[in-house]
Amino acid sequence: MLGALYQFDDAARSLEATAASRIDTGYLTNPTALYEKSIANSGFTTVSANSAGGTAWRIANTTGEDTVEEEIVFTVHGIVFHCDLPPITRPFAKSTSPRHLQQKIVITGLGTPTFNKAVDGLTRIDSLLRLNIREGPKSLATNIGGYPTLAIANRYFTSKKIANEDEHVPFTQDVDPKGILDAFRGDTLVHTSENEVWYYRKQTLPSGDHHFTKVQPANIKAGDIVEVQFTVTLVESAKKKTPSSKPNSFTKLILRSITLLDDTYSENARVAEPLIPTPSRRTLKRKIGHDEEESMEAENRLKRMAIDTTQGPHQ
Repeated sequence: MLGALYQFDDAARSLEATAASRIDTGYLTNPTALYEKSIANSGFTTVSANSAGGTAWRIANTTGEDTVEEEIVFTVHGIVFHCDLPPITRPFAKSTSPRHLQQKIVITGLGTPTFNKAVDGLTRIDSLLRLNIREGPKSLATNIGGYPTLAIANRYFTSKKIANEDEHVPFTQDVDPKGILDAFRGDTLVHTSENEVWYYRKQTLPSGDHHFTKVQPANIKAGDIVEVQFTVTLVESAKKKTPSSKPNSFTKLILRSITLLDDTYSENARVAEPLIPTPSRRTLKRKIGHDEEESMEAENRLKRMAIDTTQGPHQ
């Protein structure tokens, strides 16, 4: 979460400048902000995909003369509002469902134009997917603090029903240092390349060129300005509320990579927090036990002794 010490206005201006600069390079994979007004000339198509819970479609295009279908990876820039990312260092509750465990990031644009364009572009992409089920698009953004936010996630496991036979990608130490996730692997679940998320940090070299290095997931924090790569999948559930009702459908933004672009504002907020004086808390005293009773008895004995001494012996 973004605290009161976060420099919201400065971070928003930096995000807008950074996003515009990154998009202008022309190197990015399908920035969703570019599809704000239309996807008519994008060359996108939809293809059916495996899903354990129903029917699924993904966004793809064809590459080369052999018309091989390639899934489209999209890019969006934002400020980390909240994240639930590795490493996994504590056991999960016994009631936890392993197949629903996921790494997740929630990003906001704090009202910046390019982020809002990205949200509009996603609506058009969702509209293309929903032609398969004859439905109109749904908003993929959630309003938090008056600003649209996007939740992008990827599950740690894939059902063996749809995974390639014997496919398994070991968890790295950066993700599962204590083997907590690996213990969930079994007859029904497997960790595959589809579940992997890559983490990078952008560095600017003296020459002005950009260099991207892999970093640990723990480097990503609330308040960071990031570049997120993701794919989009529409799932129509196999389950119905009633035999005559229409199946539920939902669009998932599947996390593929996170690149840390700027952690200036998250660092500033963390450094400033300890400098705020902590107000002294009022405490209430309480008396427990019998010390007061014993003290009063001793005081009374001394008073009686003093009286006896002044009066002298009885005649």
